[in-house]
Formats: sequence, C-alpha cells, structure tokens
Amino acid sequence: MATTTDDVWRLLGELAEAQKETERRFQETEQVLKEQARKTDRQIQQVNQREFGIREGQNR
Repeated sequence: MATTTDDVWRLLGELAEAQKETERRFQETEQVLKEQARKTDRQIQQVNQREFGIREGQNR
C-alpha cells in the first residue's frame, strides 16, 4: 500500500491533536504537583510552629 499525501496530512493532524492532549495533561499534572507542594509546605509550617514555635522566615 502506497502512502498518499492525504495519509500524511491525516497523520499530521492526528499527531497535532495528540500533542495538544499531551500538553493539556502535562499542565494538569503540573497544577496537581504545585498544589501538593503548597499543602506540604503548609503542613511543615504547622508542625514547626506547633512543635518548635518557629514561624515562616524565622530562624532559631
């Protein structure tokens, strides 16, 4: 079976759509990771404050 220009254009279109979906998922994952990092930072600050009386930006 010979590959036609229509086949190539169709494949390029499919590739472009797949790349858009990959980018969307990457951005979604990045947002989840950022939110998890914020939650972890808040938890660390709470533990430091409760256990050691240390507030953010304060050195002992």
